[in-house]
Amino acid sequence: MRTSFLVTLASACLIPVLASAAPERLYCEVTKSEGAFGNQMFFEYDGDKGRVVDGIILNTSGKPIPGKVTENTAKKMTMTWSVVLTNGHGQTTKMAYRAAVLKGSNKLVLTAKPHGYSNTFSARGRCQPTRNPMPGT
Repeated sequence: MRTSFLVTLASACLIPVLASAAPERLYCEVTKSEGAFGNQMFFEYDGDKGRVVDGIILNTSGKPIPGKVTENTAKKMTMTWSVVLTNGHGQTTKMAYRAAVLKGSNKLVLTAKPHGYSNTFSARGRCQPTRNPMPGT
């Protein structure tokens, strides 16, 4: 009886600690780009929720925006998000972004597709884990 009480008590104390693990955070440098991307990016993710920020996002919203983690395995993390961009003439377009980080090599593969258009922009880079806070937070 006493042993089962101690096991239950220990479990109750450990579960909140395990559930409150810090989210993963990555700092990435974009090295090859066709445009539509900032030179540096930060990703933060935990489960299927995430946040992303780069120079474009900071310019449009001033802070990190939500992203959706669509894949998170031992080999790869993939996140999607969208940003509404305005050009110099006041025209807007919604850009759908996708980032894939290959965990073994830390390679970053980015794509951006403007809504309503057939073209796609791409970029490559490298990421590394970081404890630094995300810009704009």
